[in-house]
Amino acid sequence: MFVSTGITLTFESGFLAEIIDVTPPGASRPSIDTSHMTSASNRRSFIPGKLVDEGEAEFMIGFFPGTTPPIDSAASEVVMTFPDSAASVWTFDAFMTDYKPGAPLEDKMTATVTLKVTGLKVIT
Repeated sequence: MFVSTGITLTFESGFLAEIIDVTPPGASRPSIDTSHMTSASNRRSFIPGKLVDEGEAEFMIGFFPGTTPPIDSAASEVVMTFPDSAASVWTFDAFMTDYKPGAPLEDKMTATVTLKVTGLKVIT
């Protein structure tokens, strides 16, 4: 078990942010229904799909109103380094799909950023 304090994100695009909270990208793949009118024991059957979706990364950052987020930029490399004993690194290409700033009364201004991973996520 590790504490997440110390996770760093580096963006090839040069985007800089004060990271407050991170949800790393997961992965999913579809299941293909192969059921038919005479399926055994009247049960649905499935096979795994081939295409894996590496998902999305979401993180909360400090919101600075004078900074323009790269919401219209092409996909670029993102490097996420974890503070575990091996200093694990996840590297993936992603592009920003969502940017939601917030400015609550008597609290810090933050923004939630969502990145869509494209291609392979490499874990080292």
